[in-house]
Amino acid sequence: MGRSNDRGTVLIESALVSVVLFPILIGASALFYGLIAKSLCDRNAYEALICSETKQSPSSCESHFLNQLDTLLPFGKVERFKVQTYSQTATAHYSFRFSESLEFSNSVSIPHPLTSND
Repeated sequence: MGRSNDRGTVLIESALVSVVLFPILIGASALFYGLIAKSLCDRNAYEALICSETKQSPSSCESHFLNQLDTLLPFGKVERFKVQTYSQTATAHYSFRFSESLEFSNSVSIPHPLTSND
């Protein structure tokens, strides 16, 4: 009789631990994915800036940025991407949306022009 009681206790304890661990694992996975997404967005925005500085058309640089992220990130979508050139810097602004309530925005800058004629 003691054995069946132990199995029931183990089942209840396992269920309680699962209820606690499952949201923690989901949250940690979402955080990890967000960090990877931000890193990939920053890297591809940097590449788009380099592309724009090599005198390629801005639309081809933008489409490369969007295609790369569509390929690399299965969840989420780039909502906004724009390259702006100022007198001494070129900056790419973007926003990436995971869901209706989760979005991050960032900008990446490089010197403009890339080479100086000193």
